[in-house]
Amino acid sequence: AVQGTSITWLARKLDLVAPLPPEPDQLVGLLPQGFIAIDLAVDAAAPAAQRRLYELGLPSGVVLVSIQRRDRYLVPSGDTRFEPGDRIRALARQSSLESLRATFGSLSRTA
Repeated sequence: AVQGTSITWLARKLDLVAPLPPEPDQLVGLLPQGFIAIDLAVDAAAPAAQRRLYELGLPSGVVLVSIQRRDRYLVPSGDTRFEPGDRIRALARQSSLESLRATFGSLSRTA
């Protein structure tokens, strides 16, 4: 027990402790070239509402990363059915944005 509690103290005395680097505010530089990070919201009247991902025929180069549904997060698969109010995090090319807006409803770029 004494050894375990003294490690932090000794590391500080020997100047071996460094602060963690700040978390990046943006995904820029981490995204594949030509892609932007976006958030989509499924509107009640949107074509995606109550349909499965494989039925939507999304443009090539669109990657749906996660779905926030109420208080939980889902990883979308082809069989995932979208519900009104779902918040979707996605990666897409600029040329796909209008198609995604028409399919899901609202769209915003993330920082």
